[in-house]
Amino acid sequence: MDFKEKHPGKLFVFSGPSGAGKGTICKKLLEENEELALSVSMTTRAPREGEVEGVSYYFTDKETFKERIEAGELLEHAEVYGNYYGTPKGPVIEKLEKGEDVEVVILGDSLSCGSSTSGQAYDDLYNDKGGQNINTLNYAPFTPSWPV
Repeated sequence: MDFKEKHPGKLFVFSGPSGAGKGTICKKLLEENEELALSVSMTTRAPREGEVEGVSYYFTDKETFKERIEAGELLEHAEVYGNYYGTPKGPVIEKLEKGEDVEVVILGDSLSCGSSTSGQAYDDLYNDKGGQNINTLNYAPFTPSWPV
């Protein structure tokens, strides 16, 4: 039995609404854990200043994105304000098979919206791995209502 069979990577899925702080949590975890890798999402929106292809996002057009959906190449996807966002399956699976732990940051509803491939890939991955290596955190910011 080789190392990756004995020690497969773990998948950590962080989901919550836009602006909830998922990215902040993941950034802190990445700073403190060199072994942890962040998945790079794909989007159809235009790059913003300072964003780097393959680091910030994989930037693509809507036609190509829809082709990736139909081919089952995304773990999840969602349409937000007219643009598509999703997690490419290949790089995540590749890292997990190498024994790397991977963080995936997604919108809270992207596992249940879009076509039937949304979330199905996570279910398939979960079942393939025996459900032992996928951890999810559904995050909603808490604002105390205590008087200040």
